Parts: sequence; structure tokens; C-alpha cells
Amino acid sequence: MPNPRFAVLWLMLMLAPGFTAAAEAAATNGRTPAADAARAEGAAALSPADLDALARDLDDPQARARLAATLRALAAARRLDAPAAAAAPAATANTEAGAAAPGEAAPPPAAADEQASSRAGSAGSGTTADGTTSSAGTPLAPPADAPATPRVTDATAQLLDAVARRIGTVGEDVGTLAGNLVAAQSAAGWLVERVRDPLALEETLAVLKPLALVMLAGYAAFAAVWLLFRGLHRAIGTRTPAHCSGRLLWSLLRLVIEGAQIAALYATAMTVLTVLDPKFGTRLLVLVFIHAAVIVRSLMALARVLLAPDNPGLRLLPCSDEAAKLTQRWLRRLVLVPVYAYLALQAARLLGLPWGVHDAVLRLIGLYVAVQVIVLILSVREPVGALIRKAGGQRLRLFTMRVSRSWHWLAIIYVTLMYAIWALAVEGGFLFLLRASVATLVAILIVRYGSHGVRKGLRRLERRQADLRQRRPESALRVGRAMKVLRRLARVLLLLAAVLLLLEGWNVDAVGWLTSPAGQVLLAGLARITAVVLGALLVWELAGIWIEEQLTDLDRHGRQRIRSARARTLLTVGRKAVAIFVVTIAVLLVLSELGVNIGPLLAGAGVVGVAVGFGAQKLVQDVITGAFILMEDVMAVGDVVNVGGQGGLVEAISLRYVRLRDLAGTVHTIPFSSISTVSNLTKDYSYYVFDVSIGYAEDVERVCSVLTDIDAELRR
Repeated sequence: MPNPRFAVLWLMLMLAPGFTAAAEAAATNGRTPAADAARAEGAAALSPADLDALARDLDDPQARARLAATLRALAAARRLDAPAAAAAPAATANTEAGAAAPGEAAPPPAAADEQASSRAGSAGSGTTADGTTSSAGTPLAPPADAPATPRVTDATAQLLDAVARRIGTVGEDVGTLAGNLVAAQSAAGWLVERVRDPLALEETLAVLKPLALVMLAGYAAFAAVWLLFRGLHRAIGTRTPAHCSGRLLWSLLRLVIEGAQIAALYATAMTVLTVLDPKFGTRLLVLVFIHAAVIVRSLMALARVLLAPDNPGLRLLPCSDEAAKLTQRWLRRLVLVPVYAYLALQAARLLGLPWGVHDAVLRLIGLYVAVQVIVLILSVREPVGALIRKAGGQRLRLFTMRVSRSWHWLAIIYVTLMYAIWALAVEGGFLFLLRASVATLVAILIVRYGSHGVRKGLRRLERRQADLRQRRPESALRVGRAMKVLRRLARVLLLLAAVLLLLEGWNVDAVGWLTSPAGQVLLAGLARITAVVLGALLVWELAGIWIEEQLTDLDRHGRQRIRSARARTLLTVGRKAVAIFVVTIAVLLVLSELGVNIGPLLAGAGVVGVAVGFGAQKLVQDVITGAFILMEDVMAVGDVVNVGGQGGLVEAISLRYVRLRDLAGTVHTIPFSSISTVSNLTKDYSYYVFDVSIGYAEDVERVCSVLTDIDAELRR
């Protein structure tokens, strides 16, 4: 809780602008400057006790921060009041000069009354002559002819203004941090002064002597217990049990020995502290050192039992010898040095170390921890990258490769942000970083395990379609394509949910923007576009299913169904026509939803169609001729025809060409525009004329009988 005198000082500082305004108002009423100066000096004077209280409270970082914030607010308020305060004396001087100027007409009575009331109002309110505040400081409505206060209304300008203010705040914080770090150099000077000053040296020794005796006695007891159980330590270190129960038993015994050493340290230190019975402050400091030593030793003992770097046979955690030694070494660096450095800093503060130097040294300790963590990240970059690549699998190989190559930079940035938030004392910074980290982790888990669940569910559906794959392979392939579309759609939805969660976690109000009018318009447009695309896919799939149903040789009851070649050809061409129609309509609707005016687009397409019709007459002729050939059933797939001087089996017919394969296996593609005559050798029926040369001595009837037998055999 802040000092009451400090609170009184704050109140006086906040009322200082009111005292100044009252003095200015008094000047307009004819008061003497000497009296006003004496009165203002008496109002703002501070007693020596108040100054001493202010000096003491300035050593408190929280009170100092509150005072700095108050002074900044007062400075900003004075800057806003400065133009109005400067304009008021000028307006008053101009009015008085106009009244005293010789040879000028006196103002009318109404104007004189208005000036008098204006002065009276200014004197009563203690503000400028514009009448914007009352005597109690309550804002009033500005005059009608007053210029409007400029405001930033553009969203981009507001964003840039906010960014500029944030950059300025961060720059001030970084400058303060740099000043604190530079102030750490004063710690050495303060220590030298403590040593040179006899009284300060005596005070220092009065604090350090009990601390040194207690800690030396405690560690002596710790070493004595270690020497007592040294042989047992060596025996445990050579054990290599084959079963897990044996490892647990020997590890538990080793933990008991470690606990006995720590208990001896604690008991001896507390006993010596009780015997010495130092002052309250010194006793509190020694207790903090004792408990810190117990906690650090317990943590290190637990790490030795779990990792067992000197005996892999007793290791409880699955890791290599190098990883165990590396973990213990870095645990010692990240625990022992910072803890004891912080305790030493608190001891120095108890001895009178200034708060500014204390804060600077504390930030240096934090900087040491941050640097050590960054060095640790760089040292394990390759092993962690290998684990990331191994955990990704084949499906996420590209993603895991990129993460494995850059994860250390992300970790370094994260550690740097944590240190900056702590060093700059950002309000709510750790909570924000924790929320953002949890949101990022949850988003990654949603994408990872959500995709796995969707893939697993779709696989179960595919297994149930095994009978369909056997009965109708084409329908099974179509179902497989639909499953792929559903899988991709589910992944997109999962990714969108993860992105929204990630943005909300990093304090970006994505949900709020989506619920705003602009966001609702965007969501409605996306929903309509999605509906159009899904509707187009649905129409195409239904048309494809119907066409495939018509092309199959069996109906739904399993009976044989005979389809003419013409029907097969028309269905094949109709599938392509439906695809072109559906894609065209879907593209036009999507462009319309995106805000593109499709009226001029359709008109332009018509003009382009006319131009193409004139420039590509052959193409148009191919399409028109092909349409008539299909509708009139001139030929169909499977017929043997002679067209364009080529003969063979019809393999495919489109709206533009026919594809034949002759007896030699050569494929001929013939445009319809080049066909003048079609000779269909298999249309309904055909005749074959046997032209057989026989000798004069042969029996004609016997020859005819043989030809009849050949015809009968061919018909079979």
C-alpha cells in the first residue's frame, strides 16, 4: 500500500492545473501579481517530511511506476490545455486594447454587457474565455462558432495511429530497459563503497557472517553424510539389474541416501541458525538461502536418480547416455546459477543496494537464463529436428521437413518474447503469451488428430462399399471420388477452425470481425459460392450416375438389357455436354457472387462466339455435322464404316470427329466436316458376294453346297 504522504503529493500534483487556472482567472479580476505569486507558492509548497517521503517512495518500483504514469498524464493534459490558455490572454488583450483605443467608437451596450459577462464567467470558472469548462471542471458544450475538433475517422489512419503509438511505447520501454542494464555497472561501485566505509562494512559482516556460518555448517553435514555412505554409493553405481523391479529398488535406495544428505544439511543449518539467533532481517535471508539450497539439491538428486548418467543400468527414463549427461549439465546451469545469483541479489538489497541497481542486476540474471536457454535450443537443434521428421510420417513429410529445419528459430523467438515481457514488465504479457501458446497447440492438435479421425471414418465407409466395387466398378470409382471430395472439405473446415482459434489466441478478434456487417457479407458470399459449387458437383454426379446406369448391361433387377449403339453414343456425348453446361453455369454464378457483372461478360461472349463462328467455320461445321449424324443414327460406336476414304471399326464419336481403327491397327481421326459419304457395313444387315473362280470340270452344284456350308458356319 503506498505511503499516505505520497498519496497527498499525487493529489496536489493533480490539482496543480486547477491552481494555475485559478491564478490566471484572478489576474483578470484585478488581483496583484505579487499576491497571486505568494498565494500559488503557498499552495504548491512541500514540507521537508513530504520530500523525504517522496524520496523513499521513489525507491519502490511500483510507486515509481505509478508516479511516472501520473506525470505523463498531467503532461498530456497540459499540452492539450496550452493552446486554449495561450489564446485566452490574447483575446482579453485585444478586447481591452479595442476599448482603450482613442478615436474609436465605444462598443454598444449589448456588446459591453457580453464582454463583462464573459470576464465574469472566466473569473468564476478559472479557465480560458471560451467557456469550455465550469468552476468544478465539468465540461460544457462548446460555442456554436468554435472549430470542430479534428478526429481520425478513416480505419486505415486509426490503425496506423495505433501502431505508431504502440511503437513509441515499445521504444520507451526498450530505452528504460537499456538504461537499467547500463545501471548494473553501479553495483561494483556500490560494493567498493560498502567495503571502504567502516560502518557499512560492519553492517555487511553482521549479515554475511551468520549466513556463511549456517551454510558452511549445513554443507559440512551434507559432505559428512556423503562420506558415510560413499561405499554404498559406489556399490549402487555398479549395479545393472535386468528387470524393472530391480532398477526401481536400487533407485529408491539411492534416493533415500540423497534424501538423508539433504536432511542433514537442513537440520544442521536450522540448528546453527537457532544458536546464532541473528536479527529478523538476517534470519529471514538465511532461511531463504536454506530452503533454496534444499530445493535445488532435491531437484538435482531427483534428476540423478531418474537419468542415472553414470550407470545406464539404473536409468529410469528411456534416453541415451549423451542425452542424460546433457540434461543434467543444463539443469545445473539453469537452476544453480540463477537461484543463488538471485539470493545474493536479495542479500545485497537487504544491505542497502539501490532499487535501480537491483532491477538492473535482476534483468541481467534473467538475460543469462534466456541466453542459456537459447544456447540449449541450438545445441539440440538436430536431434529435435530428427524427432519431428520421424513423428510426421509420410503424409506430413513436407510440413515436418520445414518445421524440423526452422523450429529452433521459432523457439528462440518465443524465449526472446518471454524475456522481453518479463524485463519490460508488460501488463498481462505472460497471460497473453500463455493463451496464445495454448491456442497454437490446440490448433495443431485439431488439424493433426481431426484429419486422422476424418480419414479413419472415411476408410470405414469405403470398406462397406466393397460389394458395390464388385457389382459396379464405375459407381465404386465415383463413390471413391466423392470420398476424396469429402475428405478435402473436412480438412478445409478443420483448417479454418484452427486458424480462427489461432487468431483468437493471439488477440486478433477474427470472430468479432466475422460477426460484423462486413464479415457477415463475406460469410454470406462464401456460403453462396460453396452452395453453387456443391450444387454443380451434385448435378454432375447425379447425371453421371444416371448415364452410367443407362450404359450398363444389367438393370437394377439383374436382368440383361440391350442398348443400341446409337444410345450408347448419345449418352457418351451427353455426358460431355452436361459437364460443359454445369461448369459454365457454375463459373458464371461464382463470378456473379464475387461482384463481377456477368451481363457484359455474356454479351462479350456472344460477340466472341460470332467472331469464332466466322473465323472457325470448319469447327462449327464439324459440330453441326456431328450433331446431325448422331441424331440420324448414321453410325455408332462398334460399326464398321468407310468414311473419308478410310475404313475400320468405329471406336469413338464426339461432336467434332469420329475415330476409326483399321485392319492394320492404325487409328484414324476424321473430322465430320471432311465426310461427304458414310458407308456403314454393319447397319442392320449386309451382304457379302462370294466371287469364286472354279474350273470348267468342277461340279457347280457341289461348289454351291460348299459355299452354303461356309455361310452357315460364318453365321454361327
